[in-house]
Amino acid sequence: MPVYIAYRDLKRHHFENSLMGGPPANTDFRLANVRDDIYLLTRDGRNYAVSKERAERFAGEVLGRCTGEHSGLFPMVPSLNGRETAAVIEKTEGIKTCWYDMDDQVLLGMLEALQAESGEPMDEKALMNYCYPNAFLPEGDFELDTVCHQIYHKPLNLPPGLIPFSQLDRKTSSFRVRKGGADLELRKENTLETYDVPAELIPEVKAQVRELCGDPVGAYVEDRKWEAFVRFGKEEERIFTEPEKTLALLKTIASKCSLKEKREVHIPAGGAWMGNINIIYEPAPQQAEPADGSSCPMCGAPRTGGKFCTECGYKF
Repeated sequence: MPVYIAYRDLKRHHFENSLMGGPPANTDFRLANVRDDIYLLTRDGRNYAVSKERAERFAGEVLGRCTGEHSGLFPMVPSLNGRETAAVIEKTEGIKTCWYDMDDQVLLGMLEALQAESGEPMDEKALMNYCYPNAFLPEGDFELDTVCHQIYHKPLNLPPGLIPFSQLDRKTSSFRVRKGGADLELRKENTLETYDVPAELIPEVKAQVRELCGDPVGAYVEDRKWEAFVRFGKEEERIFTEPEKTLALLKTIASKCSLKEKREVHIPAGGAWMGNINIIYEPAPQQAEPADGSSCPMCGAPRTGGKFCTECGYKF
């Protein structure tokens, strides 16, 4: 049952989601269904694991104490009925979402009790592994989509107005099933080799993938470290796999296929593909400063002394 149950500081929430408040931040003390059957209790940036059974029981207890129901999103207001705090309760069934009224102090007490029984907050590693558990391959045959080995990049903390569509070079190697066969790309330093994989080899690949997935790893990966995973099924479920074993499997597949193409991959110092990219930058007006004699590592444009490149928006 997807739910969002929160105690909200209306004034703070309104400010942080306004133009003057800067990038929005969710500061609600909340229990939320973050994906599939994964529930998180979050307060002040700390996250607690809550089992599906406990979360649904808690949601039932909250709904049982609600005083009314209304339709429509919770209003974006700094105060409501003379108060600067409120209870925000949303429940989704199918495509229908309902909103409920409740005394915010009663809800606050219930959330604090749930926090007390949830133990210690999770660190980043535990949080990632909890939110992205490995799926399970079905018994017998299965629909294989992708086997991937690449470098993980954390999302950049970009300033407002900077929206990059460039792709950081992840040095990706991958096996992808297509109609009538599969494609294999094998990255070796700055060289990319492409192979045609015949359909008759795919059953053998599936058997090796099943063996690989028999010893999965957690979802957490440090920035700029290798990660690997297998996607399968119509829902494209994912299993995280050991990177070295995954790369070894991709090399084994390549050894049994015909090389179709081999080409150099040119990556600039900034680390982003410079082929088909589009970067939109809308910086606040600022006075240009004297050039400092260096150039942008992303696009090569001369630096003017500011914090961002005036051509592509790269942050120095």
